[in-house]
Formats: sequence, structure tokens, C-alpha cells
Amino acid sequence: MKVIFTEDVPKVGKKGEIKDVSDGYARNFLFPQKKAEIATPKAVEQALVARAEQEKTDKIAVDQAKRLAGELKGKQFVIKAKAEKDTLFGSIGQKEIAAELTKNQVSIGADAVLLDEHIKKTGKTAVGLNLGHGVSVNVDIVVEAL
Repeated sequence: MKVIFTEDVPKVGKKGEIKDVSDGYARNFLFPQKKAEIATPKAVEQALVARAEQEKTDKIAVDQAKRLAGELKGKQFVIKAKAEKDTLFGSIGQKEIAAELTKNQVSIGADAVLLDEHIKKTGKTAVGLNLGHGVSVNVDIVVEAL
């Protein structure tokens, strides 16, 4: 039976994909949980239009992420923290870096900051940022003592 997946089903199909599955699997699992619908000609046409729109939206998002990566490449951000000599009293983590980026008009979530371990010393550290859609960039974070 041909079905159109309405949501991702691991190891079976992705949302919007048209696939052949067994009748029993479709009737007993996919349809009751609203994970798929029967692939009628009208539904197939709608799925193809939706997929084209989604691809267009994804392309725009990738272009925006690449543009932002180009703007951020080689940039340096300064964070001031309390320190004695070159050791910080606390540490600089993902949240603090995301907050500093937000202050500089770069809206990014803390989970997008790729940091192996918290920064505990003053100085320059390279930090990766995952901008989504497979785009990432490295920026320099300079920690200065107050």
C-alpha cells in the first residue's frame, strides 16, 4: 500500500515521503497514530507541493546561516569576568557566551555554542558555533579580568 508520511517514522520514512508499506503495518500502526495517510492522487499532489515549499524554505534558511557565518568569521568578542592573576573566580560557559553574542546582535541559543569545557582562564579561546543546517563557524572569545 502506498502511503504519505505525515511525520518522521524512524527507519521507515520521513515526513512528506511517499513509500510502499505492508497493508497491515499501515492499517494497524501508521493510520491509527496519524503518522501516514493513503497516497491518493490528490494527496500525492499536495505532498509534492508541500515538499517543494519546504525545500525552498530550507534553502533560504541555509543561505541565511551561511551569510551569518561569513559575518562572524574571524570576529572577536570580549567578556569581562572577575579574576585573580589569570584564573577566573568562576567560569565562562555556553550561556555566558550566548549572552555576549546576543548583546552584539547575534541571536543564538546556548545549545548552539560548541564548547568542550568551561573557560576558566583569561585570554583568547576559539569557540565553535553551530548555526544549524550543517553550517558552523569559529569565533574568538577574549576573557579579560575586571
